Amino acid sequence: MSRKLTQSEAEFKSLAKGFTLVDMYVNSHTHVGFLCTCGKTFFSKPYNIFQGSTCSCGHCYDLKVGDRFGQLTVIEVHDGSFGGCCLTCQCDCGKIKTAEANVMKRLRSCGRCKILSVGDQFYKLTVVDIISVGTVRCQCACGRFWKGYASALRKGNNKSCGKCGLFRNGVFTSFICLRLHKMVGCGKHNYFIDDVLTSKGNRLNIDICITDEKIAIEYNEWHWHKHKLDQDRDKLQLLLNAGWRVLVIQAHNNLPSKDELLNALNSLRSNQASSYIITLDGWGI
Repeated sequence: MSRKLTQSEAEFKSLAKGFTLVDMYVNSHTHVGFLCTCGKTFFSKPYNIFQGSTCSCGHCYDLKVGDRFGQLTVIEVHDGSFGGCCLTCQCDCGKIKTAEANVMKRLRSCGRCKILSVGDQFYKLTVVDIISVGTVRCQCACGRFWKGYASALRKGNNKSCGKCGLFRNGVFTSFICLRLHKMVGCGKHNYFIDDVLTSKGNRLNIDICITDEKIAIEYNEWHWHKHKLDQDRDKLQLLLNAGWRVLVIQAHNNLPSKDELLNALNSLRSNQASSYIITLDGWGI
């Protein structure tokens, strides 16, 4: 039920809390106007004021021109919406940004500033090019390139290209091929053979290569190799002509058993065959 405070009640309660009551009609279920000590008018339930739940207008931070928030410098303090304090700041990059004071205090830059330079390093990423305002191109320690926002680098959200674990010798590989290499237990992953060249003059790349025994292991997954069967046959012939023994695993995201793999490698090592092909379920489907 609404009632009107007497002048003495209004003065006592407002002085006790440091506010001046603007609206003398008080209803605990409605918002009324109060004048904060900072000079701003705000609206709140009288119950919150009298019980001490609300101690200020929430926007009086005693801010002044020259205050800094990260890379932002306050150049103007003025009233915002709902009687709050609003700030106009200049970023170190030169751009102007205006926002409520409670929002500006959480920011550290204008969000679109180009303050990074080529050569800056963030964990595994090194800036190699400034593409546009706030967007950079970086090179990861694994050799792969990454493109994204400069703010993501400054905040530490991106520390690498995200695919470092799938690179061996500078070539992208797969988790299942890494598992196969672990099963073999020796050799080099994604190895380039210098003395075997393709028709274009490029060095031949082998998934797993046991160099001291001249054994090459190729893992062909149907989804990625169904359109280049002729290239795979040519690659096999190039290796055989160069004196390499080749094990080809034709699969559909699966691996042979340990016994199958050892039997194939033993056949190659004993010179019973120059090439050995293991075809698993799912190949050709």
